[in-house]
Amino acid sequence: DRLPGHGGAEKLQVYCEQMQVLAGQILIRQGQPPSGLFFIETGDAEVQLELDTGQQVRLRKMTRTIVGEMSQYTGDPAMASVIADQPGVVFFLANTKLKEMEGKDPDMASALHKFIAKLLSERLADSDRVVEALLE
Repeated sequence: DRLPGHGGAEKLQVYCEQMQVLAGQILIRQGQPPSGLFFIETGDAEVQLELDTGQQVRLRKMTRTIVGEMSQYTGDPAMASVIADQPGVVFFLANTKLKEMEGKDPDMASALHKFIAKLLSERLADSDRVVEALLE
C-alpha cells in the first residue's frame, strides 16, 4: 500500500492539490460519484460502510496509500466512505488533472495506473485471505 517511489511521488504531486485534513474529515462519501484519487501521505483514514439500517461498519484502516481508486475505474458511486482518523496530509488528484496527466505525461499516467492495478491486486488477495480464514 505504498505510494510510487523513485521520484514518482514528487512528479505526481505536480498534478495534485495538497490538503491538510482534520480527524473526522470526510474524503469520500458513500454514494457520491468519483471526483478523483486521494493519496494519504500522513495520518490514517478509515473506510466505513453505512448499512441500510444506518449503522456504520469499519471495514479497514489505511495509511500512506491511495483511496478512491475503485470508483475511479468503475465510474460508479463510492461503495463506502473514507474518513480521516487523525490529522494529516493528503494529496488529491482530481479527475481533470488525471486526464491532463494522461495527455501531457502518458508515461507517468501509465506508471500510476500500473501501480494502482498492483495495489488493487494486493488488496483483493488480502480480502481473499480474510474470507478463507473466516470460513475455516
